[in-house]
Amino acid sequence: MLVDYREQEVTALGRRFDVVLDVPGRLTFGAARGLLEDDGVFVTTRGVGPDTPRELVPDRLRRGGSSFAAVRTSARPADLAHLAALVDGGRLRPTVHRAFPLDRVDDACCCATGPATGKVVVTVG
Repeated sequence: MLVDYREQEVTALGRRFDVVLDVPGRLTFGAARGLLEDDGVFVTTRGVGPDTPRELVPDRLRRGGSSFAAVRTSARPADLAHLAALVDGGRLRPTVHRAFPLDRVDDACCCATGPATGKVVVTVG
C-alpha cells in the first residue's frame, strides 16, 4: 500500500504493516512503531546521529521482533560531478522553492521547516 502523506495521515489508517518505508523522513519513531506488525521493519531517511531520540534505544524501539533501519548517504565527488553535468545539460532540473541572499540565512532556515515543495537556496555573492 502506498500512502501519500499530503493526502492521508498514515497513522490514522488503523492498519499495521510488515514494512514502513518513510522516504520523506517525516514519521517519528514512536508513530512508526505503532504502524508495525510485531515482526515489522521501519526504514527511514530521517537523520540518525548523536541527537537521535531516545526512542531508538533498542529496548524502546523493539516490540516483539520489530526492527529499524536507517538509510545513510554521503556526498561523493564523482556523483556530484555527474549531477552537475546533468543540470548543465538541461537533463535534470532541480525545483527551487525560494532563494535567499547570505545575509538572510535565518529567513532561509525558517522557510525550510515546512513540507518540501523544492529546495531552499542560499546565494553567496
